[in-house]
Amino acid sequence: MVRLQAQILKYDRGRRRFYQEILDTYNSLRRKRGEDLQVTPRFTALVREALQVVGHHTGNANKPIRLLYRQTPIDEWRLEFVIEHHHFPRDGAKRTDFHGGKGVIVEIWPDERMPVDANGVRAEAIMDGMATVNRMNFGRLYEHYINAASFGLAQEITRSLGIENTGRDLYKQLSRVAVLQRQDVPWRPAASELAVIGSRQCGTRRDLMRVAIHATLLHDS
Repeated sequence: MVRLQAQILKYDRGRRRFYQEILDTYNSLRRKRGEDLQVTPRFTALVREALQVVGHHTGNANKPIRLLYRQTPIDEWRLEFVIEHHHFPRDGAKRTDFHGGKGVIVEIWPDERMPVDANGVRAEAIMDGMATVNRMNFGRLYEHYINAASFGLAQEITRSLGIENTGRDLYKQLSRVAVLQRQDVPWRPAASELAVIGSRQCGTRRDLMRVAIHATLLHDS
């Protein structure tokens, strides 16, 4: 326990130095700019967090800023042990989704045996096509439709601009092309795509550029 306490004190001192530097920087800027100082909400939250850690007082000495965890005051530090392990599903394992659906794994196939669609997307799971109707998990269909529409939208944009679809770098490439060309893209989304995307308010450009499909539903033939 003694060695553990020494290690905790070491990290605690480093943490306090880090937050003290944040406070020193903030106080220096406040002295230089006074009322003209403008800070972002994120930096304000960081300063408030630093005040909690370092232990500064507010204007009222009877109400110091206390470090809280779930609205409960805590000591100088708290230890939280998180044990993580990888679970490899086998036959008979149960899986659930975001819409109340659940199923049991009956067979595990290698990747090369799983079906691939025209866009090269390989299915990660094969589900009974009637399960959605039988359990009335219709929210699952909306999710699949939104994902498919977003995927198709990204494919149309990349093809029209001659950009290779490279996942995480796609948004950066699109931004670079927009800066260089400064002109309208010769592409117009289909009305159905706009209706689907608009109804779920997936309106940010970055979200529409994501090409990952979260789930693949294969109907029985």
